[in-house]
Parts: sequence; C-alpha cells; structure tokens
Amino acid sequence: MRVIDFFDRGCELDPSALAFIMPDGSSASYGALRDASSGVAAAMAAEGGAPPHVAVYSPNDWRAFLPILAAFRAGAVWVPINARNVLPDNVAFMNVVEVDWPLSQQLFQRVEIRRQVPSIRRLVCLDREDGAILRSNALCYRGGGAVPDIPEDPHREAVMMQTGGTTGTPKAVVQSEGCWATMIALGWQLTPSDSRPVHLMARR
Repeated sequence: MRVIDFFDRGCELDPSALAFIMPDGSSASYGALRDASSGVAAAMAAEGGAPPHVAVYSPNDWRAFLPILAAFRAGAVWVPINARNVLPDNVAFMNVVEVDWPLSQQLFQRVEIRRQVPSIRRLVCLDREDGAILRSNALCYRGGGAVPDIPEDPHREAVMMQTGGTTGTPKAVVQSEGCWATMIALGWQLTPSDSRPVHLMARR
C-alpha cells in the first residue's frame, strides 16, 4: 500500500468521521482533508517537473498535516523542518535537500527565504496570502482537480529526515514509501482498533 492509502481507507469507511480536533474545539473530517489534500496535490502536479521536495515548517498544528498528506498523495518528498531551530539552520538544511515547496505558518514565514534557498519554486503560507506568498487554501483551486495517479512503489523516496548535525553540517536520512507503509502497518498490528484514530492537536 501507499502511505496515503492508509488515510484514504479511513475516509472510505466514513468521510464524516473526525480526523483532527483543534485546541479551540473546531475539527476536520477525513473527507474534508482528503478533498483539500487532493487539491494541493493537483496543484503540485500542475507545476510539472520532478516530484517536489515539500518542506513543512510549522509547530504542532493540524494545518501542517494538509501539505504532508498532499505530498504523499502527489508522490512528492516530505521534508520535516524543526520549528524550534533558528532560521539560518533551517535555511541551510533546505539548501542541502533542495526544497522546492516550503509551506509554513505566518509565524515562521520569511520572504527572504526565497532568496536564500534558490531551489524554491513555490512559497506557500498555511494561514495567509500576501503578494508572492500563496495561501494553502487558495492553492487548492489551482490544480484543476487533476489529482496525480501515483503507482505503488515501495522504493520511492517519501521522507527526508534531518539528522542531529553532530558533525556541524546538516544532512538528511531518506526514508522510502515502503518503509513508512511498513511502520504504519506494524503500528496497527501492535495496537489494533476497530475505529479510526482521532488526532488531538496539542499546543505548547
């Protein structure tokens, strides 16, 4: 199975079921996130070229999961960015992995990132729209509904995890689609449940 298939299986069982509950009490369903992530994935595919390296630069927030799901749906590579790091360290890491699409919250949004990371093709903000910075919900309408049909490939690059940087130079560990699918499947075997998980988004 592809990583996104696990999420979509929960959606098939009941699209109206809760997927996330936010700190303010609002919520997002499996169906709503499936539709929104499909729109963002279509926009990624519409850009053409190789599947992008999608950096998600956000604290623990439900909106960060929209681009993550979209990246898996588009066959892109998800690049988690540690929101606790200082900006220069994150810029250095994004240059190492050649990030195409950084998606962040306004809290971390910096227009100068585009100049400091030459590989960026699209700079997207998760909670605003301002000039060259595109809001993620506006991005959903740019793909024209053409969700990419990504075949199952356990060897496809899925995630680039940043290492601790003990040598002073940031590096990335590449994890495949099959690696993540296996981790998810083993998790279900170890903690079986007849219901879909609901993710509680805690803030610090």
